Formats: sequence, structure tokens, C-alpha cells
Amino acid sequence: MITKTFFRFLLVSAIFASVSLSAEIKGKVDIGPTFLSIDILESGKTEDTVRMGAIKGDATILVWRGLCIKPGFILGERKGQGQIASFTIGVGHYTPITEKLAILPSVGVTFSYLHLRVDFDEFHLYNLKERFRSSSPFVGLEFSYKLTDKWTLVGLYQYAWSHTHTKIKPFISDKSHSCGPNYSLGIDYSLNENWSLSFGVGYNITVSKEKHGLRGKGAKLGIAYYF
Repeated sequence: MITKTFFRFLLVSAIFASVSLSAEIKGKVDIGPTFLSIDILESGKTEDTVRMGAIKGDATILVWRGLCIKPGFILGERKGQGQIASFTIGVGHYTPITEKLAILPSVGVTFSYLHLRVDFDEFHLYNLKERFRSSSPFVGLEFSYKLTDKWTLVGLYQYAWSHTHTKIKPFISDKSHSCGPNYSLGIDYSLNENWSLSFGVGYNITVSKEKHGLRGKGAKLGIAYYF
């Protein structure tokens, strides 16, 4: 179950996205702790639930007339069991609709990695090296709506397709595919012209054709710098 748990968490970390948009055309860097609760699904039924903390960072870098680059990362560890890392790169267009409302359609891909040591007691095999590699192309749409001078509502819809290669040296190698949507909603509080605090929550479901996969819920508290 540890192997399944980390595999599903890896996919969640690849798919859960933070909104990095403001109602004004500005670049943004956001970083903060992320907490996830993940239900492990087998044939559509919950078999187990895992919770884990991580650090997540995202940025929106304006390059030309609303065109922007969107890098991001997540780094996490479950003590005594393993570590994960994922890195995202996307391209989008920052489009103000009104003075208060802006949208940002985007496409991109997330690359995720997991390394850990596992034991198979029933086969008397111990300290085996296990590795997961996952790539997840996605399409998404962000929005932001300025409620007041201090408060901004932000949200995101994203759909991703995950392709994962699992390897346990020296004898197991497997590939799998899954897909699903991600929704997130958050609030941003402006401290001054360049700094803000943000809080967001997200929901994700990612399953294979056989209905194996995950249902995840997450929350992030961040601090952001606008430039």
C-alpha cells in the first residue's frame, strides 16, 4: 500500500495547481506550504487515505503583450519513506477583461519524480530501490476578480493526462495512464503594491479506464511578490 500511496500522491502533486493571477497585468511569484488529503481509489471505491505536507512554488512571468511563462515546483517528503519532486512549465496569455476581471488560458506539462526504498517481506526482498517518473500534459484556464482594493478572488480549472513509468530494480518495470480534472479556488489579500498573502483550496480526481486512481483535496497558504 505504501507504493500505491506514493504513486497516487505523485500524480496529485503533478496535477494540483496554484492560481498565480491578478486582475492587473503583473508578474507574480508565490510560495508556501501545501497540505494534501488523498483517497486511494480501486474500482471507484476508497481503499485508503493518505495525508502529506510539501512546499509549492509558482510564478507568472510576463514576456510580451500578455504572453507569459508559468514555471512551478513542489517538493515533499514523508519521513522514513521517501521523497517527491515535480516541476511544471507552461505558456499562457494574460487577458484583462475589465478593470476587475482577468483570465489566463494556458497549456503545459508537469514532470514528477519519486525515489524510495521498499521491502517485500513475503518474498524476503528488502531495501529495493523504487522509482516513479511521470509526465502530465495539461490545459487550463485561470481567472481573477478584484473584490476590493485589498481582496481578490482567484480560481482555476485544469485537465491533465498522466503517463507514469514505475520501476523496482532489478525486476519490475511498468507503465500506466490516467487523466482527470482539477479545480481550485482561492483568495488573495494585498499587503502593499508588491506583496500579498494568499490562501487556496483544490479538488482533483484522476482515474484510469478501470476506475483505479485518486480523489484529492488540498490547501495552500502562500506569500506572493508582484513585479
